[in-house]
Amino acid sequence: MDRTLRNRILLYLLLAGVLAYAGIKLSQRKPAPKISAVTPVRENLISSISSNGKVEPIAPYVMRAELDTFVEKVYANEGQQVKKGQLLLELDVKDAAARLAETRAKLLQAQDDLRAAKAGGKADEAAKVLGDLQKAQAERDRLQKNHDALLRLIDQQAATKDELDANDLNLTKAQAEVTRLTAAKQEFDRGVKLDGDRAALPLPPLGWVRL
Repeated sequence: MDRTLRNRILLYLLLAGVLAYAGIKLSQRKPAPKISAVTPVRENLISSISSNGKVEPIAPYVMRAELDTFVEKVYANEGQQVKKGQLLLELDVKDAAARLAETRAKLLQAQDDLRAAKAGGKADEAAKVLGDLQKAQAERDRLQKNHDALLRLIDQQAATKDELDANDLNLTKAQAEVTRLTAAKQEFDRGVKLDGDRAALPLPPLGWVRL
């Protein structure tokens, strides 16, 4: 081989080795870090999280009506902040108000019955029962006196047996009437006592409906 050619080949090999070494060294060097710089600006920070979970209050409060009814008017909006004692909604209490009025009427009637029972029953009814009994007793006593008088007259032949029989028949009817009215008065007095006991029982409170 020509000496000149051989020298060129060696030179080329040497240059290739130098270039390979230089390439390896350059590939091992780290790239220069890049620094980003911005000018600070005052802004609102907004952070939101998307989720499909259920949102619940920290201290939940359940409102229940004391009666079965419908909501008539709502005074608060969803998400609105309310204060203690603030009116939130209004219920339809027409039926409850009617029942309350009826109960109050029954209460007044019961109080009236109690007063009447303590006084011996209603004055007009008590007076009628007692008056009928006294009238029947007076009629019986009159017929009894007639019976005794007729017996004396018969002994004196101044009255007949038929007159005595007619009087005794009326006397029997009068005695039956006295017996009936006496039993009726006893039943009336017993009813007055029962009404007084019932009226004296404690009544349920009427303030469960707020109007």
